[in-house]
Order: sequence, then structure tokens, then C-alpha cells
Amino acid sequence: MRGSRGADGDRLSWVDLAGKRHQTRMSVDPENDLRAMERAQVIAEEAATGSVMAELSRGDVQELLAARDALAVSQVPLVVAAIEYGEAWRILDECGGSVVEAARFFSASHITQSVSMEDCVADFMNGLERKGRSVDYVKTFRKFSARILRQFPERMVVSISAAEIEAWLYEIAAHLAPKSFNNYLTSMVTLFNFAIKMGWCAVNPAAGIDRRSVKRSIEVYSREEIGKILDGLDPYFVPWVVLQCFGCLRAAEVARVRWGTNIQLDRDAPVIRVTEDVAKGEDGQPRIVYLQPNAVRWLKPLAGKDGERVYPGDFEKVLSSLWDGLSSRRSVVGVQTLRNGLRKTCASNLAAILPAAEAAEMMGHSLKKLKQNYQEMITRDEAEQYWNL
Repeated sequence: MRGSRGADGDRLSWVDLAGKRHQTRMSVDPENDLRAMERAQVIAEEAATGSVMAELSRGDVQELLAARDALAVSQVPLVVAAIEYGEAWRILDECGGSVVEAARFFSASHITQSVSMEDCVADFMNGLERKGRSVDYVKTFRKFSARILRQFPERMVVSISAAEIEAWLYEIAAHLAPKSFNNYLTSMVTLFNFAIKMGWCAVNPAAGIDRRSVKRSIEVYSREEIGKILDGLDPYFVPWVVLQCFGCLRAAEVARVRWGTNIQLDRDAPVIRVTEDVAKGEDGQPRIVYLQPNAVRWLKPLAGKDGERVYPGDFEKVLSSLWDGLSSRRSVVGVQTLRNGLRKTCASNLAAILPAAEAAEMMGHSLKKLKQNYQEMITRDEAEQYWNL
């Protein structure tokens, strides 16, 4: 604000918030000098407080004042709020949604009622054991969880980002086959889904990470290798091998079946009835397996009393001892250990002699899975020799 005095009176000039220049005149009157000074002081105060807005309508002024009041609690200047809102709107305009929705999502994904990764893993593992998951599954997940706890020690679940998980997975990818990489990723997704269920985080940071492509190559035993395993094998282990490589059963199913109740050899068409209590588990499903003559020949001399389990005792201990026993046998006869190799060998040879749908039903597989993994791996001539072992 600037003032000057001339012959025709006092002149007072100022520039308002919109940048417009104003001036006013006051008549020369020594007696009124005090009043002129008071008037100048009022105008100066109005200009300083932003009350002089000659270029703004009454509605504009009311909106500005309302915006200022709304921001009072945050103590963010109006111009800063406008700039930030404009940038936020630009980002959200590309994917839809409002600034308020984005704020709510961010708040939900950064909740503070979380737990450490150590506590999350411990609770998840306890849940696996209560649900009766297989020994192999629990052992595998325990190994995975130990590795993740080494990577994220003392971290809260909610604080771990997708970028961190992806960086870690690709760091260890050099030491993992693509399938193992995908297994680690699946385990991570499973763990965070559990954390969401418990309310310890709102989003799954591992869910959007890309899996690696896996070239399918099912490895199976040859007829000669199965012959080596069975030749001179301790009779205790024979049903364990035969029920998998000739009877289509999973290892866990072998550890549950009973003579007579499930394995019915004295019928015109010998079968294995895989009942619900035998097939329980993530992959198992009730079904009937029609036994080939060679399987019957191997099993009949070893059959126990009706109702007796083939392998009595604690399920987990039985499974562990059988795995160890067969591993030792493979080492002695010089046969490579293939994971689930006995059952996979059965599937590939069964698919060579039976219609695909029938083979899939006996294996407890989907038709699609059987065609993808096992069909046309073995010729019919090779399969016929296999089923004569």
C-alpha cells in the first residue's frame, strides 16, 4: 500500500490479491487527516488478511473460506492441498477410483494391528498340524518358513512389500529350478492369505508376482529299474512298492489301506477300494482301482487278515520309515531316486493300455492332467512288458 499527497487531496493506492491496482482520494482537510489515516489503516489490514478480493464473486469467496476451514485440522496450506489433490487425481484417473477410496485402501493396507512374521509362521504351522496335513507337506513348509524368517527377521507382516518379496525370490532363483521357484511363491501366497484371514494385513503382496514357466518333463522308472527295486526286496516293503507302481496309490494312501476292506484280491476282478478315509488329503479322492494280474501275484503271498492295515502303527512314523527304507534300497541297486516315481511310472504305463478316461479315474487324476503329463510317454509294447513284471 502506498500513499501520496497532492494539491487536490490525499491519494491512497494498493494492489489486491487478484493483482488489480486500486486507489482512492480524500479531500485536503487538515482537520480530517486523522480520519484519513484511520481509513488507510483499515484498508491495509483488510489487504493483509485477504479480505480485499475485488476480482472474486461472493460465491468464490465463500468457497475459499470453506476450503480453508476444511483444511484447518490438517494445517496444510490451501495451495499445497490443491497441488497434491491435482496430482492424486491425475494418477487415479488412469485406473479409476477417487482420492478418498485410495486413501481408505492405503489406510487398510497399512493397519497397525499386525504381528511379526515369526508369530505368523508359528500360528500357520500350528494350523497345518491341527488339520492333519501330510508329514511331507508340513516338513516342506517348515523348511520354506525357516528361509523366509532368515530373509525378513523381526519384520511385521504388514510391512513387507511385493517389491521386496519379488527381489528376494529372483535373488534365490539362480539356485532354484523354475518349479521350485513357483513352489516358494505359492507358499508365500498361502502364508499371506492366512495373514489376511487373521486380520494382520489387508492385501497379499505376493499375489501379483509372475510365476516362472516350467517345461514339463515327467520322469518315470523303466521296467528294468522297477525289476531291480523288487528283486530280493524285503517282503515288508513289497506292498509299499507294488501298491504304488502297479496299484495306482499315493504313498499316503498305501499307509492307510487295509487287507480285505480295501485290497480285495479274492474276487473275479480284484480291486483296491480307495475309500474316503484312505483318500483323505488335498489330492486324494475315493475311487476303485482294478488290479492287473501281476499286482495280484505280488500281493497275494503277503496278504494279512481282513481288516488289518497293511502297515500298522502311527501313520506319520510308518510313512517316514517306508520312505527311508525304499531310499536305501534304491541306493543299493543303483537306481536314481525319483520323487513320486513309482506312482508316476504306474500312470504312464496305465495310460498306454487303457482309454484315457478310465486310466485317469483309476489314478484319481483329471483327464486333462493325465493327457498332459502321462499319455504317449510309453509305447503299448513297453507297457505290456511292464504289466508282466
